[in-house]
Amino acid sequence: MDFLDKLVFGNSVKQILLALLVFLAFYGAFPIFKKRLANTIKRLAKKTQNRVDDLFVDIIKNFNNGFAISAGVLLAIQFLTFEKDVEKWVKFAVLALFLVEIIRAVDRIIDFGVETLSEKNKSSESAIEFAGRLLKMLVWVLGFLFLLQNLGVNVSSLIAGLGIGGIAVALALQSVLGDMFSSFSIFLDKPFKKGDYITIDSLAGTVKKIGIKTTRIESLTGEEIVIANQDLTNSRIQNYKRMKKRRGSFVLGVEYSTAEESLKKIPEIITKIIKEINGVELVRVYFKEFGDFSLNFEVVYWVEDSSYAVFCKKTEEVNYAIFEAFKEEEIIFAFPTQTLFMEKNTL
Repeated sequence: MDFLDKLVFGNSVKQILLALLVFLAFYGAFPIFKKRLANTIKRLAKKTQNRVDDLFVDIIKNFNNGFAISAGVLLAIQFLTFEKDVEKWVKFAVLALFLVEIIRAVDRIIDFGVETLSEKNKSSESAIEFAGRLLKMLVWVLGFLFLLQNLGVNVSSLIAGLGIGGIAVALALQSVLGDMFSSFSIFLDKPFKKGDYITIDSLAGTVKKIGIKTTRIESLTGEEIVIANQDLTNSRIQNYKRMKKRRGSFVLGVEYSTAEESLKKIPEIITKIIKEINGVELVRVYFKEFGDFSLNFEVVYWVEDSSYAVFCKKTEEVNYAIFEAFKEEEIIFAFPTQTLFMEKNTL
């Protein structure tokens, strides 16, 4: 019994063994308890239509050893005595580990909320994701301030000091802050959203992610283009996703040898063709000019669909139909030719 009463670092062997027993008991029981609790909630989740209970199952499953260690140590140290400074740092380390796990669980709840709201509000998906990221940042900052307060730091004075120093930081990070404010402009004004096909000056692609500092675009050739948000708001952006219809136009040339009667038939032929194709609206067709090698007609039309694939398909239908009609009427398409006239010299 004398051995159990022997002091080690201010604690008896009995206290240390009891603390160790409490820690091992909790650490060993935690995985079993976690699994059973997750299975119980999972069985209940099958009886409901909502996804909230699925979220809690995911949170419980993702509590890792960090949570078990921090909670176990927190329970065990209640049976021990430490010097004031040592106890403060031990509790701080344990609390930090515990708090990280709690914040990670809160992050999952925020992700769930963002995903749910985004599904219901597709048009505001980017703004919701942005708000989710800001909320996560706020949670981590509050957690950090909570830890500092438990360490004895005067948080109010720290915040006041940061407010004064913030002016210098703002000047140093002027470019970064400019991009952040530009991201607010994008989310509020919504010139484009995730999934839209846009062009910015000579760049073009599909918007994949709108971040706090940059926006990521996937080009037609597959590479990722990263553009600072400030550059985006200072540029002219063309958003093709918001097109209601696409405009098509081309110049068609026929030979100079074409008879006048056939020339006058061309607008009628093209008008009839376009009117018979669903989803295509004729704007105009007329004899435009006498070209260098051909008599030119301009054709302008609308394809009443924003999809580029549909536009290509309808344009192809128009072209095939014109080719077949001209073949039947024996109207010959022109191609660059030159005729050389030679005068015979009688001398």
